[in-house]
Amino acid sequence: MESQTKRIDFFDKLPTLGAVVTAAGVAAPYITPERHGRPFTMILVVTRRCNSRCKMCSIWQEKNSPMLSLDEYRHMFREPLPSIRSLVLTGGEPTLRSDLPQIWEIARPALPRLEYGLLATSGLNVQRTLDQVTVILAQIEANPGSLKRFEVQVSLDGIDETHDHIRGIDGFFARVTRTLDGLATLQQRYPMLRTRLSSVVMPDNIEQVERIHAFARERGLSIHFSPVVLTGTYFNNLQDTEVLGFVPGSQKSQQAHAAFHELSAEDQSSLRFYYDDVAQMLDGDSRSRTCLMGFFGCVVEHTGEVYPCPIWEYESFGNLLEQSFDTIWFSEQARNARYNLRKTSCPTCTSMCYPHAVGLSEVVQEKLDHTRTRAQRLIGRILKPDNSAISTTPKVDPIDDLNPDTSRHHTSQPEPAVSHPTHDDLFIETLK
Repeated sequence: MESQTKRIDFFDKLPTLGAVVTAAGVAAPYITPERHGRPFTMILVVTRRCNSRCKMCSIWQEKNSPMLSLDEYRHMFREPLPSIRSLVLTGGEPTLRSDLPQIWEIARPALPRLEYGLLATSGLNVQRTLDQVTVILAQIEANPGSLKRFEVQVSLDGIDETHDHIRGIDGFFARVTRTLDGLATLQQRYPMLRTRLSSVVMPDNIEQVERIHAFARERGLSIHFSPVVLTGTYFNNLQDTEVLGFVPGSQKSQQAHAAFHELSAEDQSSLRFYYDDVAQMLDGDSRSRTCLMGFFGCVVEHTGEVYPCPIWEYESFGNLLEQSFDTIWFSEQARNARYNLRKTSCPTCTSMCYPHAVGLSEVVQEKLDHTRTRAQRLIGRILKPDNSAISTTPKVDPIDDLNPDTSRHHTSQPEPAVSHPTHDDLFIETLK
């Protein structure tokens, strides 16, 4: 049964992912369960199976979790989904599926405006990861379409034995570094490949946040940090709340507050708004920023069920094996789930599912900061003794800055040869 939801088709008509991200940010205060458009980001959970043993997640304890066949994926992507500009492959551990490149290849034709792809992995399965990424990149090279960037996001929750301890496997950190080395080599062959890191912050590693950040800087990698997300569904870790969470007022909580406050002060992307919000939540406050998952982003689980976000899998919007996407997305069932999500989960959620600027103030502030950074880079090139680069035309990379980058403010990194437009710059260009 369809609800009386007012569909906003404006976002579907915008020319680029950057334009959609910016327009969504500006429109955020006016998006409600009764008035919204289609998602531009899809998180595709290809399996719940996992060979890590993480302290903060119980997914690996699930035995014989079902997986969709390739024919079921063909049926699921039987109709075009032109609103999707960004596709994230995740799990569980997605590389455990030997047919992962085939799933990517099946989804691509149904996503004609896809500009950005990401594989989220633990990095434990070194050769399997590198082999699968190579196949996917070869597929893209043969038929790039509108795709401009493919990223591999590798988890890093500590240095050396700390990462091994949190992930539950001896030698895990060493395998992650081998995966990162392999991806760096692979990027030389496929320039559209990028590698980034993600780090889950908890009492066991709060004292290593700066070391983890330094590791990312040394390798020139983007990284984002987020506290453990406590949920009874996706990660199924509520039973370990006392061990994984930060008790407001405790010494560990104060350390975490200081760490996220420092991250916010240093960062020049929309992540700083998220970090600032997390710092306040660690003091016991409710979330102040609007999350647009369930409105501009969705999760498609390993069963075909569609959910608003990974944290709220109590109420499904519907199943893509049984219904069309629009029927699911604009249904009464989905509208009710969105109401319950915003009322029940959002106020206490520390997840970074939606990393972009929300609200006019954040969008404008982010644009001003990026404009300042680009001006500084330009001045730096002009003042260099060898300023031959001035006469060259910079390459335009419309994906840069769509995914917040916490490494770009570090002066220890080599100066980029060219500056890239942000998603705000691209959106402004479309208005000229």
